[in-house]
This record gives sequence, structure tokens and C-alpha cells, in this order.
Amino acid sequence: MEKNNNWCPSIRRMLEKLVKEYNLPDGSLLMSDNKAQKEPERIISHTVYIYEPDYPFDIYLPEQNMIVLTISPSTAKSRPDDLDIGINDDQFEDIKEMIPKDATILEQTKTDISTASRRIRFNKNSESMVDFIKQNVIYAIEHYQSKSSKFGCCAKYRECSKAGKCLHDNLLYSKACIYRSNLEAGKIFY
Repeated sequence: MEKNNNWCPSIRRMLEKLVKEYNLPDGSLLMSDNKAQKEPERIISHTVYIYEPDYPFDIYLPEQNMIVLTISPSTAKSRPDDLDIGINDDQFEDIKEMIPKDATILEQTKTDISTASRRIRFNKNSESMVDFIKQNVIYAIEHYQSKSSKFGCCAKYRECSKAGKCLHDNLLYSKACIYRSNLEAGKIFY
């Protein structure tokens, strides 16, 4: 990957801010470096994802991360400053109005179609790229489904009722709470 990855720290800082803003568990929004198999020192792409820590903490649930998007550098020598952002089709349909004017929606390849994904190309120096990624992460948080099974409510249901919102310690886990969805719909039972 190109040596000038100034956009990487910007994305990581933005993810840290969203964790605080949405009161999510530490380390739940991450960007990983994907390395080449034959050249493990070479980063070939990045993946932005939501990581839901196990809850309760002493119970192990199979790890499940929600991939928000992938970021891949152009391999074309004529476009060394281009980055392709890959998102799933459903996400694309819901956020396509937010795609900035300096981005290019790429034609779907056979691989894109078979993986139900879309790619949007940015120049790595684009001022709108990090904000576009942020909008995708917010979309993913708002549409996130917990890896846990649905449950009626937790022991904080009275406090949540008084506050009119979920007060659980792990707001990713509590996406499985049925009472939380009622609170978000304006229905307070207690």
C-alpha cells in the first residue's frame, strides 16, 4: 500500500470519537490492516468493522464482527492516489444520496454482484472521504443487530424507563433487548 497513509490515522481517530459519542464499549469500532499472504509485511487493504465484546463478560459467544466497509488502494499505476471503498448493496442503496460529488460510483464487476457489494472511488486526499466513511459507520451502528439472542429486558428496565432510553453498559449487546426497541419507538411500559 502507498507510503502516504495520512488518511488512516484520521479514520482511526474518527472511529474513537464515535465510540465515545455512541457510548459503545472501548475497541468496538476498529480498522484492521489486511496483509498480503505471500508478502505479510505489505498491507493490501483495510477493513472497518464493529466488534461486539462478549456480554456477560464470563460467557463466550462465537465472535462475530460486522464489516462496515473495506478500503483498497488502486492497483493501477495510473491511479496511485485512488482508494476504493467497498460497501454492501443494501447499505449503498440507503446511503447513496450521501456520496460526495468528488467520489465516483464504480460499475459493478462480476465479483461485486456475486458478493452483493458496491465500490466508490475516492482520491486519498479527498476532504470528504473520512466523513463519508463516518456516515457509513453511523449507518452500521444504527442498523446493527447484536450477536446475542433477543431478550425481553435487563435489570435496568426501570432506570431505562425513567431515562426514556437504554442505559445498559454494553449498547451493542443491548441491541438484542426488546424493551430497548420499544423505548426507541417511544413506548415506555414502566
